Amino acid sequence: MATESKKRLALAIVDFLSTSLKDGTLSSDDAESIEVAQSCIAESFKVDPSDKTAMADALGGQNLLSIYGVYEKLKGKSTASTSGPSSASEARPSTPSAPTAGASTSAAPGAKSAEAEALKGRGNAAMASKDYKSAIDFYTQALAISPVNPIYLSNRAAAYSATHQHDLAKADAEMAVAAEPKYTKAWSRLGLARFALGDAKGSLEAYEKGIEFEGNGGSPAMKKGYETAKKRVEEEEAGDDEARSPSPRAGGGAGAGAGGMPDLSSLAGMFGGGAGGGRGGGGGPDLSSIMNNPMFSQMAQNLMSNPGMMQNIMNNPQVRQMAEGFGRGGAGEGGESGEGGQGGGGGMPDIASLMQDPNIAEILTPSAKTKVKSSAQRAIRAKLVETYPGLAPHIEEIMPKKGSVESVKLPERITIYLLTTPAHPTPQPLCYETPFTPLLPHLRLVHAFPSAFPTIRIDRGAIRFVLSGAALMAPGLTSPGGRLPDPEKGERELEKDEVVAVAAEGKDEVCLVGVLKMGTKEIREKKKGVVLDEGHFLGDALWRMKFE
Repeated sequence: MATESKKRLALAIVDFLSTSLKDGTLSSDDAESIEVAQSCIAESFKVDPSDKTAMADALGGQNLLSIYGVYEKLKGKSTASTSGPSSASEARPSTPSAPTAGASTSAAPGAKSAEAEALKGRGNAAMASKDYKSAIDFYTQALAISPVNPIYLSNRAAAYSATHQHDLAKADAEMAVAAEPKYTKAWSRLGLARFALGDAKGSLEAYEKGIEFEGNGGSPAMKKGYETAKKRVEEEEAGDDEARSPSPRAGGGAGAGAGGMPDLSSLAGMFGGGAGGGRGGGGGPDLSSIMNNPMFSQMAQNLMSNPGMMQNIMNNPQVRQMAEGFGRGGAGEGGESGEGGQGGGGGMPDIASLMQDPNIAEILTPSAKTKVKSSAQRAIRAKLVETYPGLAPHIEEIMPKKGSVESVKLPERITIYLLTTPAHPTPQPLCYETPFTPLLPHLRLVHAFPSAFPTIRIDRGAIRFVLSGAALMAPGLTSPGGRLPDPEKGERELEKDEVVAVAAEGKDEVCLVGVLKMGTKEIREKKKGVVLDEGHFLGDALWRMKFE
C-alpha cells in the first residue's frame, strides 16, 4: 500500500506531466500517451489529481521541477557550500542521502527539529554580535539536520555576505529561493550577493522577485536594492564609461557607493550634471528630487537651525553660481564642458569639489549616535585585530576597557563607529563598514598607527587625483616614485579584496584607505587598470564630518 509521502510524490509527477504538455516541453502528439500515464499513476497510487487540496498539499506551492532543482544544487554540484560530508569548519552541510537499511533513527523528528532551531538561534545571536564565523558554523550545523531549510540557508547567506564570501552567499540564497520562492529575505540576500559579484542584471532580477512576492510594491529595503541594481544595469547597458572612469567624486564608486563614502557624484545628476561633474547647458534642477534626497533634507534642517551658516556657504563662488542658476531657471548658455569640470555658462558646479568646502561639509551631519552594546564592542575589537593583526599590540590603547563606542548611520548604508574615553571625551572616529566591505579604519586611526596596516605608495603625480576622489590607477604605483611590496626583500604580496593604506611620495601621512581591486603581483605585471576606486581619502566628507 502506498504511503502518504508516496501519494504526494505521485500527485507531483502527475502535475509535472501536465505542466510539460502546457509549457511546450512535450508536443501535442504526446498528449494521449501522457493522459494515459497520468490515469495509470492516479489509479495505481489511489490519488485524485482533480482534488485541489491534495494537489496543493503535495506541491507545497512549488512544482516537481523546482524541487528537483534544489536536489541538484545540493547533490549534483560540487560547491564549497554543499558537497561532500558535513564539515562545520568548512561551513557546509552534508549532501543529503537516503538512509541505509537498518540505519538508526533514535532521534525523533521533533527533537531534531528543535535542535536545528536552537542552532539557528545561536547563529542569530552570533550575527547580532557580528561574530560571523561562529554564525556560519551554527547555521551549518542546523543545515546538517535540515539541509533544504530556506531560513537556515538564507541566514547563512547573510553571514557569508558579511564575511565577503559572496560566491557562497549566492549559492545559499539560490538554494533558499529554490526551496521556498515566497521567502522574500532570501531574494534580498541573493540580490545583494549577485550585486557584490558584479552581476547587476541578476541582482535586479532577484530584487524584482522579492518585490513580487512581498506584494504592495515591496518593502523599502527591497526597493532600495532594486533601484541600486537598476541604476548599475542602466550604466552598463549605456556603456557609460564616464560613470566608471577616474572622474572626481566624493568617495565611493559609481552607483550604490559600495564602499568608502556615499556616492555624492550621483547627486549632480539631479541638477542636470554628469557623473563626473556638472555639465553646462543642462535644464533647471529637479527640485523635487533634491528635497526628496535625505542628505539635502538634512542639510536644509541644519541651515534652518543655524541661519548664520548660510553666509559662510554663500562665500563659496560655486554656490553663488548655483544660486544664480536657480534665478535664471537653470538655463545654460554654453555647451558641455570637459569631464569632471565645472559646467561652462550654466548647469551645476562639480559636487565633489563643493564638498571640499568645510562650510558645506559642516552641514552634512550624520544621524543621531547610538550606543553600542558591550558585546558588540568586543566583537568590533576582535574584528579589528583579526582583520589588521598589526593593531594587536596597540588594541588596549585604541579601545581601552573604559571606552565607550557609539555608532552613526550615514547615507548609502554606511555605519561609522566612534570612540569616547575619559581622556578624550569628544567622540573620535574609529572605523566604518558597509554591506559590501570589511571593517575599514578611519584615516585618523591609520595616521595614529601607520605601521599596523599594509601600505603601498603612489607617485607625486597621482596625489592630486587621489585627493579629488579619482580612482587610483596602476601607473601611479608602478612608475618611479610609486612603491609596491618587494618579494625579493621578503615582503608579502597583497591580495585582491585586501584593505590597504596608500601613502604618497614625499608625504608623511597616508592619504587613502580602501579595498584593492587587484593584487599587487597583478598590478606589477599589468601596469594598467583601476587598482582602487572606492575608499576614504584625505579631505572627503567622511574626513570633514563633525561628530560632537
